[in-house]
Amino acid sequence: MISQYTVEPYKKATDAIKSPLRYPGGKFYALKHIMPYIVCVPHDEYREPFMGGGSVFFAKRRLSIISSMIWKQK
Repeated sequence: MISQYTVEPYKKATDAIKSPLRYPGGKFYALKHIMPYIVCVPHDEYREPFMGGGSVFFAKRRLSIISSMIWKQK
Protein backbone atom coordinates (compact mmCIF):
# COMPACT_ATOMS: atom_id res chain seq x y z
CA MET A 1 0.00 0.00 0.00
CA ILE A 2 1.55 3.29 -1.12
CA SER A 3 -0.21 5.47 1.47
CA GLN A 4 2.12 4.22 4.22
CA TYR A 5 5.20 5.72 2.52
CA THR A 6 6.31 9.33 2.44
CA VAL A 7 6.33 10.55 -1.14
CA GLU A 8 9.07 13.12 -1.69
CA PRO A 9 9.09 15.49 -4.68
CA TYR A 10 11.07 14.04 -7.58
CA LYS A 11 14.51 15.49 -8.19
CA LYS A 12 16.17 14.30 -11.36
CA ALA A 13 19.17 12.11 -10.60
CA THR A 14 22.47 13.58 -11.75
CA ASP A 15 23.47 10.21 -13.18
CA ALA A 16 20.16 9.60 -14.96
CA ILE A 17 20.32 8.94 -18.67
CA LYS A 18 17.88 10.68 -20.97
CA SER A 19 16.11 8.21 -23.21
CA PRO A 20 17.60 8.16 -26.72
CA LEU A 21 14.26 6.93 -28.07
CA ARG A 22 11.20 8.97 -28.92
CA TYR A 23 7.91 7.22 -28.43
CA PRO A 24 4.36 8.54 -28.86
CA GLY A 25 2.57 8.43 -25.53
CA GLY A 26 5.86 8.33 -23.64
CA LYS A 27 6.17 9.16 -19.96
CA PHE A 28 9.00 11.73 -20.16
CA TYR A 29 6.81 14.65 -19.09
CA ALA A 30 5.03 12.54 -16.45
CA LEU A 31 8.27 11.53 -14.69
CA LYS A 32 7.83 14.17 -12.00
CA HIS A 33 4.54 12.46 -11.07
CA ILE A 34 5.64 8.82 -11.51
CA MET A 35 9.13 8.74 -10.02
CA PRO A 36 8.25 9.78 -6.44
CA TYR A 37 6.25 6.55 -6.11
CA ILE A 38 9.01 4.39 -7.56
CA VAL A 39 11.64 5.98 -5.31
CA CYS A 40 9.67 5.90 -2.04
CA VAL A 41 8.35 2.33 -2.24
CA PRO A 42 11.03 -0.30 -1.57
CA HIS A 43 11.20 -2.96 -4.26
CA ASP A 44 13.52 -5.81 -5.21
CA GLU A 45 12.61 -6.02 -8.87
CA TYR A 46 11.70 -3.56 -11.57
CA ARG A 47 9.95 -4.84 -14.68
CA GLU A 48 8.70 -2.74 -17.53
CA PRO A 49 6.93 -4.99 -20.05
CA PHE A 50 5.93 -2.08 -22.30
CA MET A 51 9.10 -0.01 -22.27
CA GLY A 52 8.36 2.21 -25.26
CA GLY A 53 10.93 5.01 -25.12
CA GLY A 54 12.16 3.85 -21.71
CA SER A 55 11.82 7.19 -19.91
CA VAL A 56 11.03 5.61 -16.54
CA PHE A 57 13.66 2.91 -17.04
CA PHE A 58 16.37 5.48 -17.78
CA ALA A 59 15.21 7.84 -15.01
CA LYS A 60 15.92 5.31 -12.29
CA ARG A 61 19.30 5.80 -10.70
CA ARG A 62 22.04 3.88 -12.46
CA LEU A 63 22.84 1.57 -9.52
CA SER A 64 19.19 0.88 -8.93
CA ILE A 65 18.73 -0.10 -12.56
CA ILE A 66 21.70 -2.44 -12.61
CA SER A 67 20.83 -4.15 -9.34
CA SER A 68 17.20 -4.68 -10.29
CA MET A 69 17.55 -5.80 -13.91
CA ILE A 70 16.43 -9.40 -13.79
CA TRP A 71 15.75 -11.11 -17.08
CA LYS A 72 13.97 -14.44 -16.69
CA GLN A 73 13.24 -16.70 -19.59
CA LYS A 74 10.56 -19.34 -19.26
